[in-house]
Amino acid sequence: AMGESPGKIPGVAEKEGDTVSLRPPEILEDLDAVAWPRYEGFPLVRYVTRELPIVSSRGCPCACIFCPVPATSGRKFRARSPESLVEELTWWHGQGYREFDFVDDNFTLQKDRVLRFCALLSATGLSGWRLKCANGLRADRVDAELLAAMKRAGFHYLAFGVESGD
Repeated sequence: AMGESPGKIPGVAEKEGDTVSLRPPEILEDLDAVAWPRYEGFPLVRYVTRELPIVSSRGCPCACIFCPVPATSGRKFRARSPESLVEELTWWHGQGYREFDFVDDNFTLQKDRVLRFCALLSATGLSGWRLKCANGLRADRVDAELLAAMKRAGFHYLAFGVESGD
């Protein structure tokens, strides 16, 4: 809030002398309650290619030793609804965008959510989608059914976060 001491703002630490105060961040549970960015009045073409980043979830319950997500976004997984995602992509399609990168930390954690998203996106009848998950998926959170649905919906690039092989 404007004019407040930084130590009173959720998620911000303040040091005064030898004393550090930290107010824990507020965790937003209902991501559909937040409007997705439309970048109106913003020269978007100066900052991104024709590929737009999409954040469809926050947090991850996994405990990968190399990952900062539990510390930055929390271990509780919160996700936007498939309907919200399709609404956003449909709007961007109308603006001429077809390429999207889902930058979630664990996009496929909830298989049913991704399957519903893929079905709803396909049902729009819109074409030309080029979707990707370049941030890295967990190999144990995908299967043949999910990958086939993602391919049909327009996913063309998936990256897997491989820490080690066994």
